[in-house]
Amino acid sequence: MKKVPNFIPYKKGEGSTSLTKDHNIVVGDLKKILEIKTQYTINTYKLEEHNQIRNIKDIKLTQILADDLGHPEYDFHPFVENKKKTPTLFFGIHSYTSSYFDQNNFTLKTIIKNSIKNKKLIGKIPITSGKICFFPLAFDLPSNPFPTKLLISGEEVNKDLIKPFETYDLKDKEIIKFQKELKKRTTKKNSFDGIDEIMTCVAENGIYGVYNVEVRVKDEEYEGKKYSQYESMIFVRKIK
Repeated sequence: MKKVPNFIPYKKGEGSTSLTKDHNIVVGDLKKILEIKTQYTINTYKLEEHNQIRNIKDIKLTQILADDLGHPEYDFHPFVENKKKTPTLFFGIHSYTSSYFDQNNFTLKTIIKNSIKNKKLIGKIPITSGKICFFPLAFDLPSNPFPTKLLISGEEVNKDLIKPFETYDLKDKEIIKFQKELKKRTTKKNSFDGIDEIMTCVAENGIYGVYNVEVRVKDEEYEGKKYSQYESMIFVRKIK
């Protein structure tokens, strides 16, 4: 294994948000995630088993989990490799996990080494626009032209309402309005108190490895016995 370089926090790219309905996050190049066909697929199929979303080229579907008995709050942390100016490492981590790491002196190098050693890579993504995006599946806009809300009929997805992408008029005013509003949301500074907010950051172009890592945290004690507890986090690192 190659030596892991030193990383320092890129403070102006940090943010945090609460995930209300879904713990899944799509990670990829910002330009790719903003593409209207990508948005169609995310919004149309996020209520199902996500296979269509997993099949989108050049993005990865990841997950942040912790036993918080409510809506998980996750922190977004970019890092710059020592002596570089642009981030090449990004963490999406549950706030509970983050505070546990702080209390127990976990280091970035430990997490990276263990993830690589245990082969936690779920895939690779290209960053070509100079920006990375962590896009929660729960994110939605009132101007969304795709019938996400209408697809639910009771507890089941009403598949009769799913329209093929090719049937949409991409010059339709609703779609153009949606694209403008979505782009506007991704150009503002990352939030620290929002709900289901998109996180974006400048990133050095290249190929990135996406890791969905299960980490052991504080054991739970019950009737004198200890039970191992695990939480999942995301980290994305430039590999070439």
